[in-house]
Amino acid sequence: MSLDNFEIRVLENIPASDYFLEGYVAGLSGESISYQLWKKQKLKASISLKILGSEAISLPLTPFAGIKSHESLHTESLEYLLMKVLHDLERRGVKKLRLIQRPFPYEEHAELIHYLLFKMGFSPLKIVNHQFFIGKKKIKNWVKDNYSRVQKKIKAQGLEAYSGPIRNFDCLSKIASWNKERGYDESIDEKEIIQQISLYPDRYLELSLRKDGQLVGACLAVRLTTDSIYYFKSAVDPKTEVKQVGEHLIAQLFSMAADLKVNFIDLGSSDEEFKPNHPLIFFKSRFSNGTYNKITWTREVKP
Repeated sequence: MSLDNFEIRVLENIPASDYFLEGYVAGLSGESISYQLWKKQKLKASISLKILGSEAISLPLTPFAGIKSHESLHTESLEYLLMKVLHDLERRGVKKLRLIQRPFPYEEHAELIHYLLFKMGFSPLKIVNHQFFIGKKKIKNWVKDNYSRVQKKIKAQGLEAYSGPIRNFDCLSKIASWNKERGYDESIDEKEIIQQISLYPDRYLELSLRKDGQLVGACLAVRLTTDSIYYFKSAVDPKTEVKQVGEHLIAQLFSMAADLKVNFIDLGSSDEEFKPNHPLIFFKSRFSNGTYNKITWTREVKP
């Protein structure tokens, strides 16, 4: 394939996009840079980076980033983009490149990108598995078939259910403390999250259940993109005697996803500190129809 019609554009910033956290990271300290692959005035692919010392990262303080395709791609054109990125980073004195590659369905060509990164000498630094429920119509049908039954259970248990904008930050503290009590991997940075919520209040949503005014379960959901919803952090009070709180929160999430008309629900990963959280993976499997790996890749800029 001829690469004569391809052009690499280098921007000394990170352009705004539907993935709002790219804009958030652009405002943080450190040099921002974006590489774009164009062909005949059409943007084909892009990658945004923050340069922190001798390392370039795509992107820090975000769930993922890496290569983003904007149209159908060939492996040769992707390789061409990555080689240009590596050459330019070497010129800038950068020693290492780290990519937190967005998984499918956030990135249509994710599997092809993983393959190419491996062939180009990148090494997997971290792998986490995300469980998804994919399909706007399938989400709508799930709610039609299941949600009224769950609502009756919630009412019968005397629970107060809430789904909507963040009302206060108490649920964040509860989620963190409950997960630590259960021994789960809990890496939430409350100050960072609160700052993001303040800047992007329409992207963060609270799902919560209360019994006699006391919180018994909560979830922080995020609209990372406008066609998705991410089950970011959740927890159930280990001391509560209320049954099926986790199932009720998931049902609230599906109802919200149907109302927002998103294309898919990201149920996130399920990890303890050094091993998979098998019970949580099994629980989420009841509400998912796809699993995809998010891989963090790294390599020396000049091998």
